[in-house]
Amino acid sequence: RGRVIASRNGILILVAITSDFLLSQAREYFSPEHRTFYMVLLLGIASFAAMKTIYVFRNQWEPPKPPEPPAPPLGKILRQSFHNRAVKRLTLALVMWNMAVGVAVAFWAPHMITFLKMSFTTIFYYSLTVTTLTFFMTTFIWGHVTDRAGTLSVVVFCSVIITFIPVPWLLTTPENLKPLWIEAVMSGLAWSGFNVAIFNLPFAILPKTHR
Repeated sequence: RGRVIASRNGILILVAITSDFLLSQAREYFSPEHRTFYMVLLLGIASFAAMKTIYVFRNQWEPPKPPEPPAPPLGKILRQSFHNRAVKRLTLALVMWNMAVGVAVAFWAPHMITFLKMSFTTIFYYSLTVTTLTFFMTTFIWGHVTDRAGTLSVVVFCSVIITFIPVPWLLTTPENLKPLWIEAVMSGLAWSGFNVAIFNLPFAILPKTHR
């Protein structure tokens, strides 16, 4: 399963790189007063794509299997799942983790622009470094490692590395951007493994019934 998820994520990364480049170039053709409309338009397209994805997943083909008794109500399934201690711990950990990431991510780009005085070209190269490493590690490395070492081991290992990612940011100044490139390598290596493994982790801990 790890290799399948890694291949899927690799395709998503390729699409993200292409879209990032093309849409950022298209943005330059809009005057400053029209760029807000352009961003709102992109948000609308992204939202539509997300809804379409939900529809596709709901209609995903599955191989034939012996008939099963009707599934119980969703509420009952959730109550049964949350009686599982591992599910409770994973849910709490993901809530706290995503709260921390959600607060921090809003400040990365403004910090690079206003404090570090980075140009949009430099920011693009930074993003390209992270994305390229993420694509390589996701497609060729982490899927195999996850299948061999185990999902939880990869999550823990990558989480430890991610915990130290803020350190290069603290050392980066407008006159010295070198620590930021070290952070780009750390992010590409660690976040790729974390995303592959964390996507697979629920399958490893949830009960097989009604999974």
